[in-house]
Amino acid sequence: MTDQTTSEPIDTSDAASVDGPAKQLAGWLKATIALGPFLILWFAWWRLGSHSISRTGKYEGESAALEWLYRVPRTWTVDWFNFAGRDGFASVSYKATGWVNTWFDHLRYEEFFQFTVAWHLSRGPWLLVLLACLGATGWMSWRTRSNRWLAAIVAVAWMGWSVDLFDFLHLPTTPWVYVFVVVGIASVALAVQYRAFEWTAATTAIAIVGWVTLQTNEESFNVKAFFRQVARWLEFPLDITEGLLISGYGPWHLPDMPWLFIFALLVGGAGWMAWQRRSTAWTMTTAFVGWMAVVSLYEPWHIPALPWIVIAGLFGVVGWKLGGWRLALLSVGFILYASFVGEPANQAGAETRWDKTMITLSAVLVAVPIAALLGGIIGLVAAKRRRVEQFLIPIMNLTQAFPHFTFLIPIGVFIGVSHKAGVIATIAYAIPPMARVTILGIQGISSEVIEAGIMGGCTRRQMLWKVELPAARQSLLVGINQVVMECLAMVVIASFVGTAGLGQDLLFRLTGLHIGAGTEIGIAIVVMAITLDRLSQGLGRLQPTHHPEGAPFWKRHPYLLASGAVVVGGLLLAQAWDAAFRVPNSWMRGHEAFWEWLVDNGKSDVALWHLSGGRWLVPFLAAIAVAGWRAWDTRRYRWLITAAALALVGWSVDLFDFLHLSVRPWIYVFVAAGLVALMYGASARTRLLAQASGDVGSHGEAATQTRQSLRFTWTAAMTVIVALGWVTLRTIDESFTFNVRNYTIAFRDVLESWVLLPMRDAFLTIPWVGLVLLFGVVGYFINGRRPALLAAGMIAFISLAGFWWQAMWNFYQLTFAVLLAIIFGVPFGIWAATTARRNAVVQVLLDFFQTFPSFVYLFPAIMFFGVSETAIIVAVVLSASVPAIRYTIFGIQNVPKPLIEASTMAGCTRRQTLWKVKLPMAVPEIMLGINQTIMFGLFMVMIAGLIKTTGLARELIEAQPNIDSGRAIVAGIAVACIGMSIDLLISEWSDKRKKQLGLIEA
Repeated sequence: MTDQTTSEPIDTSDAASVDGPAKQLAGWLKATIALGPFLILWFAWWRLGSHSISRTGKYEGESAALEWLYRVPRTWTVDWFNFAGRDGFASVSYKATGWVNTWFDHLRYEEFFQFTVAWHLSRGPWLLVLLACLGATGWMSWRTRSNRWLAAIVAVAWMGWSVDLFDFLHLPTTPWVYVFVVVGIASVALAVQYRAFEWTAATTAIAIVGWVTLQTNEESFNVKAFFRQVARWLEFPLDITEGLLISGYGPWHLPDMPWLFIFALLVGGAGWMAWQRRSTAWTMTTAFVGWMAVVSLYEPWHIPALPWIVIAGLFGVVGWKLGGWRLALLSVGFILYASFVGEPANQAGAETRWDKTMITLSAVLVAVPIAALLGGIIGLVAAKRRRVEQFLIPIMNLTQAFPHFTFLIPIGVFIGVSHKAGVIATIAYAIPPMARVTILGIQGISSEVIEAGIMGGCTRRQMLWKVELPAARQSLLVGINQVVMECLAMVVIASFVGTAGLGQDLLFRLTGLHIGAGTEIGIAIVVMAITLDRLSQGLGRLQPTHHPEGAPFWKRHPYLLASGAVVVGGLLLAQAWDAAFRVPNSWMRGHEAFWEWLVDNGKSDVALWHLSGGRWLVPFLAAIAVAGWRAWDTRRYRWLITAAALALVGWSVDLFDFLHLSVRPWIYVFVAAGLVALMYGASARTRLLAQASGDVGSHGEAATQTRQSLRFTWTAAMTVIVALGWVTLRTIDESFTFNVRNYTIAFRDVLESWVLLPMRDAFLTIPWVGLVLLFGVVGYFINGRRPALLAAGMIAFISLAGFWWQAMWNFYQLTFAVLLAIIFGVPFGIWAATTARRNAVVQVLLDFFQTFPSFVYLFPAIMFFGVSETAIIVAVVLSASVPAIRYTIFGIQNVPKPLIEASTMAGCTRRQTLWKVKLPMAVPEIMLGINQTIMFGLFMVMIAGLIKTTGLARELIEAQPNIDSGRAIVAGIAVACIGMSIDLLISEWSDKRKKQLGLIEA
């Protein structure tokens, strides 16, 4: 089998097999082999050495054997595998003694290759050896026309430069630098034009000679200076976007010479073209250039930022273009929220919520195009070169499994703390998803499209631009949507390295536990995220519009004209009315006080107003009667819910106070009636189920309809009994007030005392040898040695790096939170997938929650559970339930239709079809959803370390970029190992199961 885009053979050696090893073994025997050693070792350590673990999880015993059982001994982790330069077994300060920190120090302060080549060779025989190697590699590259030999020349030359063998080649910078630049540009142009190996080799030789001769006098190449220079390149696009949205441009005051002469030539040339062509456009250009000349030469020239009313109008036009009036309304609402909702500035000139929102928006507008472009180029190259893809996929898997904070460490080391550093971290975080989607899009093009392009005589360039990219357009636009969401997620966390805007403000509020202000800022971020997500999705659905030939300009470009009208009208209005330029502070209103009150009081009074019986009682009874009649007539649950809701509202406003009854004996009446209705409904339903399964044809259909009618009647009776019981027994009180926070705090205390803390102590006693064996055996049973070695090696690395107890602390949080997310998410997804209406409503909610930045989930958790382990669990469950629900719905709804039709023809009921056909076929997709749930939960556990730093989250957050970079880097790799090991096992099992079910080719 070959890849049709590259004609290279596809390596399928690492693909999951259909059966896997040891297929003859029974399931219980496999479970025993996998869990037996793990449980025995865990029990042995729990009995023998658990008393030697402190409350923080550190081993404080004296037995070397027990230390080996629990984790890799200290001498190994410190002397050999102490990558982070730290000792986790004693109370010592964190020192940069590990080779990772040493590596960073060399990159920051010394030469590029000294951490690899730390010696210097005298010229002597070594120069002859090096020149011989250069000659041999050059001859082989010329003979074989191979780029790998060309790369070998570069490597040998760079090695010679790094060990000072070319120090005799010192040349002054000028004029040779100009010679090499001119010759190099010419050779690059010829290499691009002719695509010949000779010109590529010539360009490489020129670059090598120029670099060596001009750099050997300095002996080093400082990486920190290079990256800071790259960071300065972002100043231009950031200045453009921030100037457009918030700060404006200028003031400029140009000197008379030479600008007077330049403007004179421009005005004269434009005027001459206007006279010659009698063109209105050239006349307007002449007037505009003349006005610019007068303003910029005779007084300072300042261009203000766009007024908020213009920005709102432009967002509305874009929303209308991409999604109709609903998206336009949402887009305008985002700008209105940013303008009017927020804390007013305390003094003139201070930043308002509008300023911070626009700074964040400008950072996103800069990061998204750059990340999409770089990711698209990387993905395109990987899609065309199988070896490049095989090289990049593991790297992308590792980077996408990294926690957010790990991306900030090298940025802080090489670039420092600044707004640009945060934007660069955002770009780096968003590149892998775009590259991955580009690879899938290009490789997913059908063979018919490729063959049509080849038959049409397309060259390689035409094939790319005219065939492949248009065919992969939808995938690329989906990738842009992912880039937008990744940038929004990272631009908030990047406030740790100095990114200004909403993220920095949110971080200050969160660390200070100002829940009200933090919630208000979080809502502002959510509104921005939802708006940009919907706009990017609309861009993905946008199709080209074709107009008839000769259509007028206003029909061909209506949105362009609307944008021009918005800009002109908004600028004129802003000139006449200051409030149209920036919203006055007196107009701004925030809802911080409401959230603070909710945190402080947490009370809810169901009856917030009271209506006397009289005339209000009759409309309520009539409404309840109508809803009840419609429920009985249509057998619709929505009408039943409406009737119950009306009864609840009537009780809450004291319309049913005439129903005051003593608690006894009515409570027994309602309880007895409810039990009778419950038992009768269950028995009748059982009889009809048996009848429906035994009958066929019209009798079976009639029995099924009768069963559905009885089920609704039974539900309605139970609803009436409960509603009457509740109303009559509760109307004694005029209102029902309860303190939400009291209940949540009580629940937190019980959960932590009886579940979380015992579970934490148990996980802290897991021996590393047992967990390595468990992952290795499970991986072997799934698909042989490869997943077994990879999974076991990743778990072993965590212990070898000295982060075992920290990993187990977060592992217990992840396990419990993911278990809750699965218990809630999978059944809810099954329920939502049964009807199209439920699916439509749930998909909207899922889209809404998935656009939340990770920070935002912390606020409701802190609000109701305080700073605690329970708050972390709640935040993780809120974040991680979304993929569990989404993948469950996707798996059930994508079961092949022939299977469903076959089950229907076999006489299966809807429930039997669900449990016997859909769910077994959807299990692989559900497992992938659980996989994503684990990854989302792992990221959220790390972010939740901001409110309660424990485990690996503490290592990431407390590590200082310029002091202990290795500590955070290796802790991030440990987090990635947890995620990738679980992802590997689930993905391999899912592929194997799909092949067994025939969903993919074996």
